[in-house]
Amino acid sequence: DRRVRLVLTQPSYPKARQIQDRINAHFSGPTKVADAISPSFIQLRVPKEYHDDTGHFLSLVRGLYLTRDPAFEATRAAMLAEEIVQPSAAHAQIATCFEGLGRAALPKLNDLYTHSRDYVSFHAAVAGVRLGDHVACDCLAMHAAKADDEFRFQAIRALAEAKGMGAAAVTLRNLLHDTDPRVQIAAYEALVKRGDPTIESAPIAGDNFVLDHIRDAPSNFVYVKRTGSRRIALFGDDLRCSPPVLYRAPDGSVTINANAGEEALTVLRSVVASGSTSGPIPASFELRSLIRLLGNDAGVASSGEAVGLGLDYGAVVRALYYLCQDHAINAKFILEQPNAAELFGPARPAGRPESEL
Repeated sequence: DRRVRLVLTQPSYPKARQIQDRINAHFSGPTKVADAISPSFIQLRVPKEYHDDTGHFLSLVRGLYLTRDPAFEATRAAMLAEEIVQPSAAHAQIATCFEGLGRAALPKLNDLYTHSRDYVSFHAAVAGVRLGDHVACDCLAMHAAKADDEFRFQAIRALAEAKGMGAAAVTLRNLLHDTDPRVQIAAYEALVKRGDPTIESAPIAGDNFVLDHIRDAPSNFVYVKRTGSRRIALFGDDLRCSPPVLYRAPDGSVTINANAGEEALTVLRSVVASGSTSGPIPASFELRSLIRLLGNDAGVASSGEAVGLGLDYGAVVRALYYLCQDHAINAKFILEQPNAAELFGPARPAGRPESEL
């Protein structure tokens, strides 16, 4: 249960109650979001759907208008529409204010989706998607599909939030086959967030890590997450090891080898603390099978075949990195490297915050 407090600079219990009621009206649900606990403090319970983006939740709270008069909302939407086209405006904040107006903002937003300036159409579409507008989703899809669009990566991430909109899933699935691995990775992460069945996912050893497979990618590569959930994604088909193969972990915990002409890998598992070493364990050249063997809990099937060696996520990733570097795997190794421009888009001058709270 995540909670934060909103502080009123001019304490007033009637004002605090008014703000509480406005917030609860916007975030309607089974659990009350805002509670005016004093004339100075309003306690906020972050809704579950915002747990991964608490910053946006707080921005939206600050962008809410206390007045719900339809005439006011129409006038304010028109003013925001005039402001968002200015190059120096705080476009993301204005989009949040549109969102705070609710569906009353949609007529003005619809006019902005086709604006000639990318920053206008993109930010208007972000607000529209958050308000459930399918036309806005189509606009974001166009930004995501354009190779030279400065908001391309932001649009791909925004499509992850387009719940119940089939156009978002179709666009993201198509982008899995883009020639730019950065685009493929962004689309993959968005589809994972959406829980899309296109991504074949298998948990390894419970919560050790998740192994994903993306078929029919234009090139083979192994993508490894370093933030958030622990995931290894295999892009492409028939990813495998090819002899000669020789890898020994720096701590000696595992050795993988195969000489030219051999039909299987040989794996040795060592327990560093005791110095004991397993006998030779045969393993498939097929990469998914090898990863499962390395990462699954240590154990032996009734047939006597080893089903897991109990290596943790870091040890498995290290082995994949060196095997790819030595060209023992027919795939490139890509470690997650967040890019500021891709995460936040092109730099824009900061404008005034819009808030009545």
